[in-house]
Amino acid sequence: MLNGLDVGGIDSDADANNWGSATGVVVMSVEAGDHVYIRVTTGSSGKIISRPESKSTFSGWLLF
Repeated sequence: MLNGLDVGGIDSDADANNWGSATGVVVMSVEAGDHVYIRVTTGSSGKIISRPESKSTFSGWLLF
């Protein structure tokens, strides 16, 4: 999300006995004061899992 607007999406599906995973990259220009964040959709279970065997990350880089 960038200032409340969707700029990319990832989907992963699994059942109770299996884990699903996904990887995605979004490249965008941002300005000072912009708000950049991730969220889960209302139709999901609402879980972003981070455990010793499965980590969730969010990264950003400042390019000059």
